[in-house]
Order: sequence, then structure tokens, then C-alpha cells
Amino acid sequence: MKCLFMDVIEYQAQKPAKKEVESLKNCLVVLVTFEKNDNLKQTINLINDVEKIAKEYNTKKIMLGPFAHLSSNLLESKKSISLLSSIEKELCDKFHLLVSEFAVEKGLLLNVRPGYLNIRFRSY
Repeated sequence: MKCLFMDVIEYQAQKPAKKEVESLKNCLVVLVTFEKNDNLKQTINLINDVEKIAKEYNTKKIMLGPFAHLSSNLLESKKSISLLSSIEKELCDKFHLLVSEFAVEKGLLLNVRPGYLNIRFRSY
């Protein structure tokens, strides 16, 4: 499992096929890639990092998005959706949570806050 955390001033995803736009301001963007052999145990570490980093960034708003572009060793879709759902269930009561759809074409606009440690990479 690989993950990018970003302290974002504005997040926007355009979904051309659905003619929709999702957006969130002043949030922690969490882009996660699920790899072969990933499991529920690893999601606990990711959830702990989300909580810790959100506290450091002083935000209660999280955008959680599947992002297959961090690896070429991808987990099959059904299992990835299940892991994403388990992360969502753990975070939804603690944060204002926006979860981006799985396997939907998106155009991303990220206005990342400038500064050291405002983009972080983790591998679990």
C-alpha cells in the first residue's frame, strides 16, 4: 500500500463522463494505491497516519481517493474497494470525509499549501 498525503488549499476533481465536479477546501488529501498482498492490518497504520497528519495540519476535512498511479503491482479491484471502504468506515465519524469514487476517470486540480512536509509519501 502506497499513499500520498497533501496539505491542500483546494482540491477539485472533474469527472467528465458523469459531468460532475467534487471539491473540498483546506483539507488533507490522501491518495492511496492498493497493492497485491495488502490487507486490513495495513489499513490500521494508514488510518493512524491520517489522524496524526490531519492533527498536524489542523484540519478535520479529509479527501480520500484511490490512486493507482503510485505502483504497477496493483491489487484486484474488488479487494481494493473493500480496503477503501474499511478505511472510510474508520474515518467517517472523526472527520468531514469526501471519498472519491473508484475506477472513475478524473481530472485533478490540487492547490497544495507551500511549505516543508506539506506533501508526504508513505509505504505500508
